[in-house]
Amino acid sequence: MDGPCCVDELSKNHPISQPALSVHLKILRDSHLVKCREKFPHTQYKLDGKNVTLAETYLGNFFKEI
Repeated sequence: MDGPCCVDELSKNHPISQPALSVHLKILRDSHLVKCREKFPHTQYKLDGKNVTLAETYLGNFFKEI
């Protein structure tokens, strides 16, 4: 994502239903990998670059050990 997007925009570019995409976004939001902003009438989602980088580093180190 280049910037904030709503579920409608994301579902147009991915082969996944809008409700399923909303579930995935909730998991990402709860994991602090995505930030959301309520902007009537839609919620906009944006990757949290700092936390995504931390997750990539952690997972990279984890898989090196396996």
